Amino acid sequence: MEPHVLLISFSSQAHIASSFRLGEALACRGVTVTFVTLSKHISQIRKVYTDEQLESQRINLVCLDGVEKGDIFQKAKDLEESFKPYFEELLRNQKAGKAGPTCLMADRFLYWTKAVAMELQIGWYVFFSNGSIEARSHQYAHKLYSEGLLRISEGKILGMDNMVNAPGLEFLRPNDFSWSRWAYPVQTIAMGEFLVGAAGLVLNTFEELELPVINSLREELSSGSHRDAQVFTIGPMSSESNFSVKSEPSDALFTSPKQAAFAHISFVEQLEDEGKRSVEWLNHQPPSSVLYVCFGTVFSLDPRQIVALAVALEDSQERFVWVLPRDPTSAEDVLPPDYETRIGDRGLVVDGWVPQPQLLTHPSIWGFLSHCGWSSCLDGVNAGVPVLAWPQGADQHANASLLEAMWKTAIRITQKRGDGLFYRVAVEVTGKEQDTFVDHEELEAGIRLLMRGQEGRDARERATELRRKAKAAVKDSDGSSIVSLQRLVDHMQTLRV
Repeated sequence: MEPHVLLISFSSQAHIASSFRLGEALACRGVTVTFVTLSKHISQIRKVYTDEQLESQRINLVCLDGVEKGDIFQKAKDLEESFKPYFEELLRNQKAGKAGPTCLMADRFLYWTKAVAMELQIGWYVFFSNGSIEARSHQYAHKLYSEGLLRISEGKILGMDNMVNAPGLEFLRPNDFSWSRWAYPVQTIAMGEFLVGAAGLVLNTFEELELPVINSLREELSSGSHRDAQVFTIGPMSSESNFSVKSEPSDALFTSPKQAAFAHISFVEQLEDEGKRSVEWLNHQPPSSVLYVCFGTVFSLDPRQIVALAVALEDSQERFVWVLPRDPTSAEDVLPPDYETRIGDRGLVVDGWVPQPQLLTHPSIWGFLSHCGWSSCLDGVNAGVPVLAWPQGADQHANASLLEAMWKTAIRITQKRGDGLFYRVAVEVTGKEQDTFVDHEELEAGIRLLMRGQEGRDARERATELRRKAKAAVKDSDGSSIVSLQRLVDHMQTLRV
């Protein structure tokens, strides 16, 4: 019997995309995949692929009824409730002797799935859609917790200062650790506990990008009580080869000798209006002349900060494409008066979905002003463009430090720490108000440095080299991520029930 993985995804855009692409890559190699998430995301997949196509590709879709509300951990808890009816069905099938999943793989936030796997008596893997830094952080935090150097007292987490001593994370600054660890102490410990006993950790990264972190992750596992746990680096999953205007061939993550004709599953068959408008505008710009500006789908700048950025982009005299969600506020309410008239053909502001991987690989793009979410970091690495880093929270500060300190492909636009989601927690922990506003002069200076300065040119050169490493990781049978992905499949074979 071939392996069958129950793949449970957290319900957010970036997580769904990387999880589904992972499922696709596993299916290419003979693994049956049951992909589970909320029905609204499943319906988007069904708009692109028929049941017959998915069945031929060994991918089963399971819809969970439920809604998304609250913070990220509340959403994870709600997903647990939505999963219960299907879990009961799995248990009934198992008791009836019907074939079912031989292993489970779940997003890092879904730590409740550990109990699911244990009750089904199957092994589990933890999927980190954001690479190895957070995996190593949770691993080390759990070690500190077990040694009494990290503890929870009266609802507060104590001992976080010890995190700066984590081997493999020496490039991080003390304030790179997310305030979410202070905001959610119980959940922070639970995520570390999720790793204990896991069959493996699956990381959306490649060996060459984060080798010191990955080595420390492996060393800790080999010295601990669960020495059979493995680390599998299978990224970058957010490959731009599916969108590239350069017409490059699809990478080897999604092909195999057994299924050479396997069609890459993508959520987008054709560009939406804003995507078309962006590509058409870029087609009329000089080579390597445009700054792409985007802050992802979760974090957003406040109105005052948007105005400061708008002024900085205008005054810099650089060409730019700015993805600026305008719901529920209209463009006229957010941007300075007559802004788009004043910038004319030098800039483009779009408010709908755009194919970021495609835009970043466009020949007209020079650099990327980014919040440094992991998907965006990988998109930048794949495209070979330097990053003007303006992290806003969560893991983004650590991701920015990876690119800035280890690879020198990023330049921080400011030393101020943005973290709007946990501002009050930051005030409580530090005992002082946080100054997060960046004025237009500082923003303009950063833009000019990336687009015109020697630092920007140096970062561009190093980004080009890093792109080659990313391509090599998913190219041909000897790419590091291809080898690791096959190791994962082979490892799943050993977990068959």
